[in-house]
Amino acid sequence: GCAEIRVPTTTCLALIREHGLPTVLKVDIEGLDRACVESLAADPAARPHYVMIEDKSAMDLLTSLGYTRFKLQHGYSVAQ
Repeated sequence: GCAEIRVPTTTCLALIREHGLPTVLKVDIEGLDRACVESLAADPAARPHYVMIEDKSAMDLLTSLGYTRFKLQHGYSVAQ
């Protein structure tokens, strides 16, 4: 049968504080990309210069965090 297992989790912010600020953050967490980026809101000094993310719905969040330039992949478009 199946057994429940518990897996420890962390936030992007906690990882950055533990391992240092990356220049580029590539986020691909199958549905949790936005949650990862949201954790960066708590500490402006812990925001990488560049964020690569697949969740196009997070554009508003990235803008609110101060990101101003975007390159979209996979044919996505964003209304101006």
